[in-house]
This record gives sequence, C-alpha cells and structure tokens, in this order.
Amino acid sequence: MKAAEFKKAISEAKESLKGKTLRIDFVNGSKIERLTFSSLRAFGNAVLQLEAKGAGFGFIKVGNDFTQKGIYKPSQFTEVLNRGVWKEVFFLATTVKI
Repeated sequence: MKAAEFKKAISEAKESLKGKTLRIDFVNGSKIERLTFSSLRAFGNAVLQLEAKGAGFGFIKVGNDFTQKGIYKPSQFTEVLNRGVWKEVFFLATTVKI
C-alpha cells in the first residue's frame, strides 16, 4: 500500500492506537529491522522517514498476552483493531518490490 493510503488509515484509527506498542518490520533488501514505538509521535516520524526511503506499507496483526489476530486486508484494519483489547499492533514497511 502506498504511504498516503497508510497514513490516512493510521490517522483514522489514531484514537484506537493510543497506549499501544506499535511495531514496524522494515524490509530493506535482504535486511529486516524491527522498530518499536510507544508513542504515536515517534511512530509517525518513523513512517515519514521510511516513506522518504521509498517504503510501501502494510498491516500484519494485532496482539495481546493471550492471542494474536492477523490483518489480511487493509479494509480490515479498523474493524480488527476495535474488536478486541490489544496491546501491540504490527506493521510492515518494505522497499522490496514483490
């Protein structure tokens, strides 16, 4: 998904993301870097930096101490996020073209 679409989806779910750990798996060539954030401001700044590197974005899953739930389509993001009590939200950023 393009950065503009991703940022719009994050903006719409901003209130639901407060207080959660936000993780981005950044795939750049053959290297994978896990970035972890506890604030929306730091997460947003990282998204802007990754966007400048040409990254595309996606949603992976949400989780808590007991379970994890995958997010398979961007349209499911808000629905899945609001259907449970989640501690962590996982995202993907990649410069690799599939």
